[in-house]
Amino acid sequence: MKTFTSTVNGKPITWELGFSVALFRRIKALLGLDLMEPTKPLSATDERQTVFVLHCDLATFVDAAFVSVQKQAEAIGVTDEDFGESLDDAAFVACRKAFFEEWADFFERLGVTAQAAGLRKTLEIYQKAGSRIDNVPAEALMTEVDKALDQWTAGLSSTNSPDSSASIPNRSL
Repeated sequence: MKTFTSTVNGKPITWELGFSVALFRRIKALLGLDLMEPTKPLSATDERQTVFVLHCDLATFVDAAFVSVQKQAEAIGVTDEDFGESLDDAAFVACRKAFFEEWADFFERLGVTAQAAGLRKTLEIYQKAGSRIDNVPAEALMTEVDKALDQWTAGLSSTNSPDSSASIPNRSL
């Protein structure tokens, strides 16, 4: 079980994260995120992975973190808004670290070590990519993005594409 501390209405609260299948089912029902399958696409039309969403969408992460401590919060009269507001910079970082560590530990406790290792590795990649991007000046980053987009769009308009008439299916009824 992992813990982190935040301050709600001037009072420090230590939150306990204890992941379980029941909690994962509740998060899936409330948020549509399947923590049992962290790298599986969310749906046939949304290829983002649960781990990606929780790492990159901060509001959704806070929602998932609140569901994880909801019973404790309700017992002391803390709402989801109170919880979200309590996550200042340090508390957010501590919450996020505890959440992802507890998530990987959950799989290890179940003996699903490959899932735990895959989750830890995915998070390591996200963190490494984020820290490398943070160290690149914004103008240089945009220049590289523009170059990559130019190369990509040039490939889309190459002469290898089918004739315009061949690419439109016959829609006669």
